[in-house]
Amino acid sequence: TTARHLFSVITGFLLQLYMYREQFWHSLVMTSITYALMVVLPRNKQARFVFIFVMLYLSYQHISRMIRNFGGYDMDVTTFTMVLTAKLSALAYCYKDGGEKDEKLLPEQKDKKVEKLPNVLELLSYVYFPSACIVGPFFEFADFKMYIEKTGRYANIPSSGKQALLGFLRAKLCLVIHMGIANYCYPAFCGTEEYAA
Repeated sequence: TTARHLFSVITGFLLQLYMYREQFWHSLVMTSITYALMVVLPRNKQARFVFIFVMLYLSYQHISRMIRNFGGYDMDVTTFTMVLTAKLSALAYCYKDGGEKDEKLLPEQKDKKVEKLPNVLELLSYVYFPSACIVGPFFEFADFKMYIEKTGRYANIPSSGKQALLGFLRAKLCLVIHMGIANYCYPAFCGTEEYAA
């Protein structure tokens, strides 16, 4: 599982760096401060402070963007930090639930609770998971952990290697056909006298 975590962190980090360039550090700041709050504060109180921090940080980002580029649209890191806000606050509340007695929890809370604080690699892997590190989707840490460790409902995931290879080969075939046809049928040719005849 360490290899899967490292793949997740490295790939997700590179994707973030490519997409958000110099703004990628926002996700590191949010994650680092959230983790520090979860470690330092009492388990039953940290969730509230994490939620307040991530919401204030996200608000700061949105207000800064409005000042810089009011009415404009550009793809910036807030696209991801909105999802990250949900992920980090949910993790904090699930960690809080992990310290409660089961009889106090709803069935959904029992299913999603985080009993042990994730280590730094697990947290970064969750934050930078490649399939969700650009615009989401949101998923709970408990589900992510089961997926990475191949346990619970993710214990018997069928291999998608064959389907991926077939898709890749189909794409190559389409590329070859396109390249072959492009020599004889190109858009500029449609406006010529020869085409009209």
